[in-house]
Amino acid sequence: MPPPLHPATSADLPALAALNQLVYATEPIAQIVFPDWPNPASQLPYYAALVETRFHDPRTEVFKLTDPASGAICASVCWTLVAGDEEVCSGGTAASPPPPSPLPPGVNAEFIGTIVAKLGEVNALMEGRSHFSASRGCVFSDALPGVGIAINALFVAASHQGQGLASLLVQACVAKADEAGLPTFLVSFPGAHGFYSRFGFRDVGTLEVELRDKVGGGRDLGVYTQYAMVRE
Repeated sequence: MPPPLHPATSADLPALAALNQLVYATEPIAQIVFPDWPNPASQLPYYAALVETRFHDPRTEVFKLTDPASGAICASVCWTLVAGDEEVCSGGTAASPPPPSPLPPGVNAEFIGTIVAKLGEVNALMEGRSHFSASRGCVFSDALPGVGIAINALFVAASHQGQGLASLLVQACVAKADEAGLPTFLVSFPGAHGFYSRFGFRDVGTLEVELRDKVGGGRDLGVYTQYAMVRE
């Protein structure tokens, strides 16, 4: 039987930051974001700040799965209730996103700025068809009601992959959206694109980042492509 989904609390921040770091570290883009990659000590402050921002966001709920034997967090997911250019919290009242946290030392701020600019390009690409919120990584279809649920930070520890936990997390998110009659949005890692497609998500845009010549040692990381996807 799969472990039950529980709300995460601020006490879980260190474990969630470590889980974020371990999963993101396997993505090629992490080698550019963190000049000292793969040293986890230089990455954890960034992920701790990121998780803390989610806990302070009234529009976002953070959930966790824990290992029944050890009690350790083995998977997590966040969902954010969004409404066009305005977002609402769980109670249905208007809410504003928290201010962005300052980037900690050890992060390639210039490259992160490039990512933000690329998100702007996706917005322009889909103008007149859907709206892409660069600040939250959410897609909004003009043909749908102006509200939806954005899935982000879905992570499963390597030791627990292949046990259906990612599917359990996605099913929980889409069930919440379906119950409310809302679309679901996400931006997929390259390797997870086919996985989300199995749940009815379709592409509405792409985010391509050129990684060639960004790292030394003769490593050519090519083009890193993420997919803006929606399930209606």
